[in-house]
Amino acid sequence: MLQWSKIAIRIKRPRNKSRRLPLPSCSCKKSLWKVRMKLLVAVVLVAGLAGIAAWGGEAFAGDEHVGTCVFEKLTGQDYKFCRGDLEVFYPELGDVGCTYIPKCNQYRKRISKDWHNPKIAYPQADKNKKYVLIMVDPDAPNRANPKYRFWRHWVVINIKGTDLRAGKLRGHVLTENTSTVFSYFNLSLRYWEPQPGSCWPVQQGPESEDYGRPTPPSQSGYHRYQFRLYEQPAHEAISLSPEEEASLGSWPLERFIEQFRLGSPVASTQFLTQHHSD
Repeated sequence: MLQWSKIAIRIKRPRNKSRRLPLPSCSCKKSLWKVRMKLLVAVVLVAGLAGIAAWGGEAFAGDEHVGTCVFEKLTGQDYKFCRGDLEVFYPELGDVGCTYIPKCNQYRKRISKDWHNPKIAYPQADKNKKYVLIMVDPDAPNRANPKYRFWRHWVVINIKGTDLRAGKLRGHVLTENTSTVFSYFNLSLRYWEPQPGSCWPVQQGPESEDYGRPTPPSQSGYHRYQFRLYEQPAHEAISLSPEEEASLGSWPLERFIEQFRLGSPVASTQFLTQHHSD
């Protein structure tokens, strides 16, 4: 009985020593460390690439509004029209003489819809003389078929040379009494023909501003917007005829120049732009 008791005790109370795993060798520790470092580097690279992609996407998306603008200069015959250092300044653009208006930053839309008349300067102006400034579009309705040239945007007379030198355009605006707002930008030209006795059909509306913004029609290509500066003959009363006041398009510019003995421009410049959606 004693032997069976001992055996029972041994069975009832077995040894319960914890099993210990062998410690990894030094080479195993180094391998584990290398794996962890590789995983960490991979995570950092993925996060960095994702950040760059997001930043780049924002940058490219913003180019339409805030991207770098390229101001392309005119060439050929368009460039030759610019002479005499006449300066034409618009907000944010600076002097636009002899350039294309860029599409970036919505400049083409803003010059057509938002900005008022530009600042005009002519440093070579004679302090003792007066000048006439004319702004026209010779490409109405388009350059390939300009059957409505010249489109009159702005005519200012009695400008003192001292004001031109200082970049402060003061004078009498001949277009300010036009009783019609008319912009071929808002019309389909193929449905309009000049009315008898006038150069262009008259659309009733509120009084116009003294300056007509450049508003080229959609799909009509680039338009030239020309600024011509003339010396005003002394004691010459310059005015528009009733027919001219009633119309902006098909203006007989050459006849106007000959009638008031303006001669050749002392300076001229132009910029080119097209509809902002083109």
